[in-house]
Amino acid sequence: MTPLTTVCFDIGGVANVRDLDAAVRCGQERWGETFTSRSLRTITKAKTPERDYWREFQNGSFTIEHYLLTALTLAGLPSSLEDQTHLQLCLELWCGVVYDPIMSLNKSLQQRGYRTAVLSNNNPLMYAVPSADLARDVDVAISSHEIGVSKPDARAYCILLERLGNPQPSSVLFIDDKIQNIIGAETVGLRGFHFRSKDRGMDAAFAELKGYLQQEKIIEE
Repeated sequence: MTPLTTVCFDIGGVANVRDLDAAVRCGQERWGETFTSRSLRTITKAKTPERDYWREFQNGSFTIEHYLLTALTLAGLPSSLEDQTHLQLCLELWCGVVYDPIMSLNKSLQQRGYRTAVLSNNNPLMYAVPSADLARDVDVAISSHEIGVSKPDARAYCILLERLGNPQPSSVLFIDDKIQNIIGAETVGLRGFHFRSKDRGMDAAFAELKGYLQQEKIIEE
């Protein structure tokens, strides 16, 4: 098997802990108790039968202002400039906080001579908040809004390989919390690890990842 040279992380659900409750409370401060987790989901998955606005936002087709206006309208909420500013705050809170074990792992891997990278489906609003700190510490950082394509599209992984200098795909380990993104990575030839934070919680998912890396002799026990 090709020796591993690079470990690539997703951000949401891997390097940060989302805070749904804080985002909902933020929404209720302005729009009342009718703003619920379902309201937030409508906003963060904004789409119609004809268009996937969230995906277009992730792929750089919308400005932040255009997306906030569109999402509020689809959610049936007021869409003044003040409402847009408040929604931006809610989305920033939804990003949550940095998951320190992943940040420490990134540094440990670099100290052991591995390159590290980020490939994230993200947007210009949320990619810039503190929960994206990992993207500033890796060797290569890529967000979908910068390249115009999202995982699990094969083009996203090909761009990652190009930015890494076109190594053998099997020398890159890709870590993501969404199984469809792992399948997409493996289709291109990358190794994949499913970080099961949604099903098991961050700590249990990290323990699984750590065990895998130890088994593969990538980190020490």
